[in-house]
This record gives sequence, C-alpha cells and structure tokens, in this order.
Amino acid sequence: MEVAQENGPVNLLSPSEKMAYLFAFAILVASRIPSIWQGRFWAEEGTIFFSHSWHANWYQALIFSYGGYLNLSANLGGVLARYLVPIEKACYVTSILGLVIQTFPAVILCYSSARWLRQRSGLLVSLLIVATLPMSQEIWLSSIGSQCHLNLCVALILALNMSGARMRLFEYGILVFAGLSGPGAVFLAPLFFLRAGIEKSKARLVQSIILTSACALQFLVFYHPHERVVNGLGKSAQPVGIDPLLFLNICFEKHILGPFLGMQRTEALTRNWWDAAMHGRLSVVPALVTIIVFLYLCYIAWRSKKIESRWLITAGAVLCLVANVGALGDRMFLLIAGTGERYAFAPQVLFELSLLPVAFGSSGWLKRITRVTLCWLLVVAVGEFYSTPAVFSEGPSWSSEIDVWRHNPNYRPRIWPPFWTVDLAK
Repeated sequence: MEVAQENGPVNLLSPSEKMAYLFAFAILVASRIPSIWQGRFWAEEGTIFFSHSWHANWYQALIFSYGGYLNLSANLGGVLARYLVPIEKACYVTSILGLVIQTFPAVILCYSSARWLRQRSGLLVSLLIVATLPMSQEIWLSSIGSQCHLNLCVALILALNMSGARMRLFEYGILVFAGLSGPGAVFLAPLFFLRAGIEKSKARLVQSIILTSACALQFLVFYHPHERVVNGLGKSAQPVGIDPLLFLNICFEKHILGPFLGMQRTEALTRNWWDAAMHGRLSVVPALVTIIVFLYLCYIAWRSKKIESRWLITAGAVLCLVANVGALGDRMFLLIAGTGERYAFAPQVLFELSLLPVAFGSSGWLKRITRVTLCWLLVVAVGEFYSTPAVFSEGPSWSSEIDVWRHNPNYRPRIWPPFWTVDLAK
C-alpha cells in the first residue's frame, strides 16, 4: 500500500519540461571542465582502450578484457573513436560517449514514477546533486569513468519505479550495459532479488534475471582476477580486503568532510592522514563519527518510512564497501583528498538522494533537518563546481600531439594526466 502511495501521480511534469531539464543537465555536465573540449584522452581511455582498438580488429577490441574484467563502455569508446572520425578528432568521441552515459542517471530520475520526483523542486534538486557532486572530476566525461555512472544507474533502477513501457526497455538495456562494463553491478544483483521477493513483484524479478545474466556472462567469460593491474604498468594489485579502521576513515573523508566542507578544506584537514596511516596512527574519532552519521541516515529513512530512501542507502552502502575492499593499489592512498574519486561517486550520490524522499515527502522536524542538510550540500557543491584540480583540467592537446606523431611515427602522443602516452606505432 505504501509503494502505491509513493508512486501516485502528483504535479506531473510535461514531456517537454523533462526534456528541457535533461538538456540543461547535459550542458551543466559538459561545462564543468571546459578544457576537456580542447581535446583529451584520459588515462587508460587512450593508453589502453584506444591503443588496443588502433592495433586490433574492432570485434576483438569490443570484447577486450582489461584489468581482469570486460569494460564494454570503455571498449565501445575506443572502437568508436578509432573508426568513426579522423585520428585528430578521436578523443572527442570518447568525451561525447562519456557525456551521453553521464546523462543516463538524469533520464532515470526524470522518468521515475516516484512521487517526490514528480515535484519540480524534488526533481531539480536530485539533478543538481548528480551534476555538481564535489570531488568527482576524475570520472568526468570519459568512457573509462562511465562504469561509475552505470553503477549509479543500476542502483537508481533498484530503488525507483520507472513509468512507461519504453522506459522499462531503457532500464533493461542499462542493466545489461552496466553488467558488462565492470564488476560493480554484480554486487547489486542480490538486492534486486531481495526486493523482488519482498514485494512479490514479477517486474522486479525480470530486472533481477536480466542483471544477473549480464553479470554471469561477465564473470564466467571475461573475469580474470590474476590480470588485475595498477595503471597498466604491470604492478600487482593488493589482495582484496581493507582494514576496518582505514575503511571508516576513508568514508569520513569521502562521504562527510568532502561533501560538507569541499575539496580545499578537506585537503587541509586530512593532509597528514596518509602519513599517520603508514605509521599505524589512524584516529578512531573519524571512524566513530562515520558510524554515527550512517546510523542516523538509516534512522531517518526508517522513521520516515520512505521505501526509496531505504533502498538508496542500502545500495550506496554496498557499493561503498565493495569499491573500497576491491580498490586497486594501496588502500591507504585513498586517504589523500582527491584520489580514488571513482570509488566514492555513486555511493555519495545515493546517500544524498536518500534524503530527498524525506525532504519532499515528510513533515515536521525530519523534513526541516533534511532540507537544511540538502541546502548546505548544494551550496558547497555549486560553490566548487568549477574549481577543478589541475591534474583533471590541464594536459596536452591531442591534435597537437598527433601533428608531432605524423612527423615521427615512433612518437607516443601524450595524453592526460601527465606521463601517460598512446602507442600508435604499427
């Protein structure tokens, strides 16, 4: 009965208004780091995926498994960049693909049947949360960062109900695409079965089967754990796992300090954390604060009886745990502000979105406190929207690098960030 009430029609927005919001969302995302449009490949996007597409047949490149798993979105970016346009323009293909995929969460939010997303204010706030999240520029407008946005899409599909047959087909496509673009989605599959069982929903069961089928193909055919490497340099990754105190300190920095204080203040407050961790001197205070904040978030969702909030928090917690436990390299480096943003993006968006059903569907002190919290988070996010660290906003021009390569075929064109190059030698 509660689900039906949550999804009842209220303040329906016209199709043209929703399209206008999606267009504005895309413009906002595209304008965050303007220097990208000067021409940029980002890290493995150029060094691994475009380079592999350059040397291999398109069908080989499309099913190329790197780092132990298939990343279909990155492979697709490399293949399209290789065959659609001249090499001087190749980097724009991956950036445009990244932009398209980055709008998928906005599509899901715009066409959800959730009551709070049918209110203009609720929808606009949700879109701003996704578009302006601080400390997320690492995964901006790149095909290799698209898997993070696809994981967010899967979690939104889990938590929300879509309206219309066309949107159901869209969400089925997302579930397949996400399952074949990284290992993150597989850990959300059990939650789909859990919700299908709780609600006795055939529609949820279909979602579960589709996502699980894609994830099964990923793990049975493409997953090779011994191939997981760091930055493509052949260095072995650490075993799966993380110290609980380290994990909670990372969560405090990524999910509390960063969103509430912004990048500069977070960097100043955590400057010595990595050194402290190396010497076994991590504080328990951030860990305790993290536990208290998370329990309070769960309490708000439980007290408000908002179904979407509960599933958003659950999916966010699963992705947060999985991302940090399975992160490549030394997990202590995640204590450095600005590193590992890809691991924090989807969980943080989900935690913030979980406040919206309460802010726009409750009354009393719960409504007031969540609205104040959301306002502050958006003030910080909007205030830092164009404050991008140099590592994400500066780099060589791809077309200029290609000019050098044409005069010297043995030259390896440089890409972003520094010291990354692309092998184009035949």
